[in-house]
Amino acid sequence: MADWEEVTGTSLDTLRRALLEARERRAALQEQLFVRWRTPVISLTLVAPGPRKRTARHIRAARLGRLACLRALARQHHHVFEEYWYVDEAGPVWLAAVEGTAERLKHLAAGIEDSLAWGRLLDIDVLAPLRGEYGTLLPLHREQCILPGMPKLQPRSCLVCSRPAQLCMASHRHTLATLEAACESLLQLADGQPALTQCKGCHPASLRREGAFS
Repeated sequence: MADWEEVTGTSLDTLRRALLEARERRAALQEQLFVRWRTPVISLTLVAPGPRKRTARHIRAARLGRLACLRALARQHHHVFEEYWYVDEAGPVWLAAVEGTAERLKHLAAGIEDSLAWGRLLDIDVLAPLRGEYGTLLPLHREQCILPGMPKLQPRSCLVCSRPAQLCMASHRHTLATLEAACESLLQLADGQPALTQCKGCHPASLRREGAFS
């Protein structure tokens, strides 16, 4: 606990409350986007173990991930109706209401995560109702996305080793320090990417909403 307090200047209990509030805020915004547009919602955050979640490097990596998503969506003619971008205690967040089926959007998101050298940092969820139009909004898992003519999506690998991430998480195979070091290496890779540039066809119809919450 001392490590967390030394880094953040706040207690672990305070951090836990702030992270819980951040998750609740994100879920509320996801629901708002779905209610307004009745389309799947893409939710991009970063894998960031430990207390450091919103440094300049984290924010830049998330912006690069957002741009990669917008470019891929434009190439495949998926219209973006509205998006949110903000930073809070849990780190940078990008949310977007996107035209298309959840399964195809998940394939697109997985392709971005798997193709970028630093893409393991990105956690790109695609959320859709559990049961029909009015069901609970839940993230679609890779194993749920079986499409004709499309390759089967493989489980995400661990940050540190080649094993499936879920197995290492369940067994607590790696220490927090090891996970943080792996993330730092990926942040350095992202930091070496070219500066952000805009691209044609990437602009959503609705005004982008930007802000910071703390």
